[in-house]
Amino acid sequence: MAAIGSGRLQDFETYLRSNAIPFTGISNPDSTSENLVIDFTAEATAEQISFATDAITTFDWRKRRMIARNTIVNTLASLATAQQNAILRHVCAAFIRANKAEALDILATLQQNVPIDEVDPNP
Repeated sequence: MAAIGSGRLQDFETYLRSNAIPFTGISNPDSTSENLVIDFTAEATAEQISFATDAITTFDWRKRRMIARNTIVNTLASLATAQQNAILRHVCAAFIRANKAEALDILATLQQNVPIDEVDPNP
């Protein structure tokens, strides 16, 4: 029985979603992984259900913390330029999606025309 560290339930949900496991939620009655219940959708295959239930026991439930900024910087510095640029593009895209007004201001200041929104086809 593993105690679930702070924020790890959300991390586990993210892990399942990143592995395309169709579920609607997770119940955690006692803050341990032993009694965790995954509410699968009707579309979930036997393989997906097996993967997710096995993941309950193999997932590292210990509390996590962010590593030092310099450790991340040094790790990024060791990457090839193309890898660094790919990360930078994704970080910029995440910032733009989360900060529309600031992104518009930055893009206008730099005179850059980068689309940041689109018409929703499902109004």
